[in-house]
Amino acid sequence: MTTAAMFDTLRFSRRLKSAGFTVQQAEGIAEEAIDQIATKQDMTLVRQDFVVLGKDVRHELDQLELTLTIRMGIVATAVVAANHYWR
Repeated sequence: MTTAAMFDTLRFSRRLKSAGFTVQQAEGIAEEAIDQIATKQDMTLVRQDFVVLGKDVRHELDQLELTLTIRMGIVATAVVAANHYWR
């Protein structure tokens, strides 16, 4: 278990026992806790996912900006043409 080095299940179990949990309860909780703790590798993978997500969002925003720029250009051209036409 790679998280064992980061999380002392024996110490945690002892603290639970001293707080009134039975040995079986304390050991069960400690074992479940070790399965739920994120490792450094887990956090690295999440960080990488966020980097990819950030790039995807940036790409989408760039596409939206381009689309809006084109549409604003079309509207501006139409306004100028209409203004010229109605003179």
